[in-house]
Amino acid sequence: MKKIIRQRSKGFCITEVMCSIAIFSIIVIIVFNTHIVLRKNMCKDKKLREYSCISSGVKYSILKNCSYESIKEIKAKGNIYLEDENLNPDRIIEKNILDLLKTSPPKEKPFVELKIKEDENAYNDTVIVIKIILHYSIEDRQYDISSEFLKGKY
Repeated sequence: MKKIIRQRSKGFCITEVMCSIAIFSIIVIIVFNTHIVLRKNMCKDKKLREYSCISSGVKYSILKNCSYESIKEIKAKGNIYLEDENLNPDRIIEKNILDLLKTSPPKEKPFVELKIKEDENAYNDTVIVIKIILHYSIEDRQYDISSEFLKGKY
């Protein structure tokens, strides 16, 4: 009886090494892609929070620093705009917002648009509805943040 002697391979063949490199490469690409997307989303979120603070600052400034009569004067001018250079929450609160407003629409975003109208449901037209629309763009996509509140003698 003859014994068949088998030779056992004691190392890895080139196919196993290539497969492991391919799997490792796919995992690394997925991790880096996820990291890039996460960074973009963090940047968008930061901008959104900044614009939300600006919108709140405009609302706060109008509620606290503007009288009903001054709002009625602004209403007579039509839509009013706050340009990019004045879109700083500290500046909006620090200065009188009436000094920062313009009647002509800005050409570049971001900017705030104020739409002022009388409340139809109010008694004797003593309430004004103020709508704040913040127009901005991130990565060439257009967005709007809007809020509406009341100001008046009630």
